[in-house]
This record gives sequence, structure tokens and C-alpha cells, in this order.
Amino acid sequence: MNKVIIPAVFLTLVGCAVSSQGPEAPRFSKELRHEIIQGLVGRNQGIRTLRGIGTARLGSSPFSGRSDFVLLVKKPVDLRIDSLMPTGLHGIQIALTDGWMTIHWAHENRYFQGLASPERLTRFFSLPLDADSAVRLLSGEIPLEEEDDYSIQLKGKKIVLKGRQGDLIVTPLEGENGYLPVQYTAWDADGSQRYLLKYDDYEKKEGRWIAKRLSGRSSHSHFEFHFREIEINPSLADALFQLKIPDDAAPISD
Repeated sequence: MNKVIIPAVFLTLVGCAVSSQGPEAPRFSKELRHEIIQGLVGRNQGIRTLRGIGTARLGSSPFSGRSDFVLLVKKPVDLRIDSLMPTGLHGIQIALTDGWMTIHWAHENRYFQGLASPERLTRFFSLPLDADSAVRLLSGEIPLEEEDDYSIQLKGKKIVLKGRQGDLIVTPLEGENGYLPVQYTAWDADGSQRYLLKYDDYEKKEGRWIAKRLSGRSSHSHFEFHFREIEINPSLADALFQLKIPDDAAPISD
């Protein structure tokens, strides 16, 4: 049976929360918040590139359905997704690079090229994100605010960090010190939910815990990426993010 190691700061906070919420509780809350945020900052910075193979499920967008995919990410601005048809041929190829978007419907030999504005990303993918946020999201990076913007709450064994723009839920690691993000909820200025992300099916890769399943939903859509294979910080040439459009492909407008 695996031994569960709970960080001491977390145990101390639980003790304060269960007892009287006395004057020591805010100090321990601040220490715990600092420990969690610094760990997540290091995690985000430690993932520079990513290569993954798996299955994607998308809903309520022009790319709705289930397909196998290959994902390449090179922070801060490069992203490529190739969906694969059951025959093994390319279905749809998507590239974001430095704020520019190219989509190639290989099976129909059509393509679109243009600025990757938030409006276009929402229209094509039904996700309210800008291009840079999409790149960070699919690299597994956790959206973070300034440390002092968070208040901290306990929810069973989970810890909720409530920020100005979003709420983050983490859980203590089993068997070692640290915390894993399990859910992030982004809020609009009016307090309505903008989108929700969930991270699970973790696997340790090169000393880092990586979520092999990333799912999310918004008022427009839902999606899930489940990785069968994942590689952290591979060498990825810039040319990989430049789609080669056939000369006879038909351009489309948005």
C-alpha cells in the first residue's frame, strides 16, 4: 500500500481550520498559498515544449467529433494539431504561430489563413481564448494570478485557491511533497463562468507530474484530450509549425 505523505503546512492549516480559526490560521494560510503557487510556477516554467499522441473529443464546433491526434506545442506562441482519420490519413491540420492561424482540411483540400483573433478562435473552436492562452493551455500550463490575489479554503482533502479571475483546486500528492492541480474555473467580470478545465490521469515524466487527460467546457462547447503518449521538452524545429498547403487547395473565408 502506498504511503500518503501530506505536506506539513497543509496538516497545520487543517488543524487550525478544524479548531478555532485562531490568530495563527492566516499565517499558515499564507505559507500554504506560497508553497502551492511557487510549485505551480516552477511546473509551468519547466514545460517548454510538448509532443503528444492521443484521442480528442470536441463538441459544438466545426471540428465536432472524436479523432486520434498528434499535438505539438512550443511555448510561448507555437501550436500544431493534426487529426488523423481511421485510415491513418490527415483529417484536419491546425497551426497557431505568433498570433497567426492556419487550418487545412486535408480530406477536402481546403484551407483558411488569418489572424488568430479571440473571435476567430471562439468561432472555429468554441473556446473563449486568445492564441497565446490556447498554446499555454494545451501545454498543460496552469493559469495563475499574482500570489496575493488568492484566498485559500479547504474542501475536504482538496485546497481551493480563489482568485480575482479564476479559482484553482489542487490536491496533495500521494507519496511525496507537492500538490497537483485538478480543476480551474475562469470567471468573467460579471461573475459568470467563462470556462472550466479539469486535469487528471496523472503520470510522472522526467520528474514532473503531467496530466494525461485535459478536459474543459464553456457555454459554447466542450472538449477532451486524452494522451496515450506524451513527451516533455522534446526538440521541435520551427518548421514543424508551418503547414504546407497544396497549390491546388481552395481557400475559404471566415
